[in-house]
Amino acid sequence: MRRDLAPRNVRRDLIQRLAKEFARAPEQTVMVWTPEQIATLRRLYAAGCSDQELALAIGVTVRSARGQRQRLGLMGQKSDAYDTAMRRARRERQKELAR
Repeated sequence: MRRDLAPRNVRRDLIQRLAKEFARAPEQTVMVWTPEQIATLRRLYAAGCSDQELALAIGVTVRSARGQRQRLGLMGQKSDAYDTAMRRARRERQKELAR
């Protein structure tokens, strides 16, 4: 028997206590966006700011800023440019195939 390990009943009690602590539902905080924050997000988005810049200016996390931007129906800046480029390339290919 190894002496550096606690007896089984002590380990079992510790595991059960830890399981109870982790089983509790974590307290969730809900971020409430103020109209000023939403207006700032829209204004900075229109100016071409990234999610990281939006978050820094508003004082929230990047994930929070990205989620709110998506809920407002504002697409990501890079994806908009990518979509435009893909549409342009598709049109050019169709023109070439039509010739």
